[in-house]
Amino acid sequence: MEETRERMLSSSREESFGYKALLDREVFVDDEFLTKCKKEKKRVSEELAEMVNFVDKRYEGQDSTLSNSFEQLKSFKEHNRQILDKCIERGIERGLSQEDLTKLEIAAILHDFSKGDSSPKWAQEIENFMLVYHGEAVAKELDSNEELRNILRDKLGGNNFEENIIYLQRVIKSHMGPHPGFMSKSLEIVNKQLKEKNLQQIEHPSPKEGDRVAEILLAADMYTLASSKGMQKVVTIRSETPSFRKQDKELSSQYAQVGIELAPAEAAILSALDSAYAARDMIKNKEDWNWIQGAIEEANNFDYKYRVSADARVSELRILSNSIEEVLQKRQQFEDKKKTEKISEEIRLGGGL
Repeated sequence: MEETRERMLSSSREESFGYKALLDREVFVDDEFLTKCKKEKKRVSEELAEMVNFVDKRYEGQDSTLSNSFEQLKSFKEHNRQILDKCIERGIERGLSQEDLTKLEIAAILHDFSKGDSSPKWAQEIENFMLVYHGEAVAKELDSNEELRNILRDKLGGNNFEENIIYLQRVIKSHMGPHPGFMSKSLEIVNKQLKEKNLQQIEHPSPKEGDRVAEILLAADMYTLASSKGMQKVVTIRSETPSFRKQDKELSSQYAQVGIELAPAEAAILSALDSAYAARDMIKNKEDWNWIQGAIEEANNFDYKYRVSADARVSELRILSNSIEEVLQKRQQFEDKKKTEKISEEIRLGGGL
């Protein structure tokens, strides 16, 4: 079992695109901008490698909820690489100083590192607790984890270290801010359970107005959510998490009641797409909005993988052959039928008066 797990982790390290691969992406028309981005990505790949390894090891640990699923582990690593990539590009484009750009890069690397942790004992009965708590958990570890603080001290300097830690805590917590799709519902459900247990509820703060580092981190996070890799991450989470699998099956059953065949995997795609549009629409900056819209349009051209069985030992994955447009057509048919049923019911009840 341990040998199989190690092969999986090794494969994940090889397949997750790394920073050196990012240096080969010539996606800019502006040669000067391209040169700046390549130079900065090269610097990050060398100077912040220890921090990246810290996060990867956390994901791969024996106690991580991600380490027994190759697809989920891979999707989380890819998300971290992608958001760092986009933060560098956006930070340079918006003219951040080198000091602020470094803070943005650190926040991008660390923003999700506790997401694979098990819930604390007092919250173990609350499903999806770490999904909505991870920003707060990261912030707390910036105070308490000496290994991490030593890594950060080397990068942030000693003179204003504690001030910089407080700032990073605020930036990382604010990436949880206004959020799309199933995260809002998850927060509502978790807080309801916390309230029932007389425990403090979780808040997701928004970026402070004018804080460009926090704004860019949030925009990059939303971009990655709206991209094909981000949508695959949502689908993977939904296929790996019992409560989300249950939701997708329930939606499939609702469609079946009106004669429409919707697979649970397609229900997961609808959730991912809803999250993508919500991610786009909560961004105030028009350029960022258009940037994310472009990611959504590109994502329409991909197929997505969904684990057929909830059993982590089953590696068979189903490729969705239907296009997103076809899945959306099913949703429109479902909504039309529900409207027709509602009108018919109203007419029936009205005729009985």
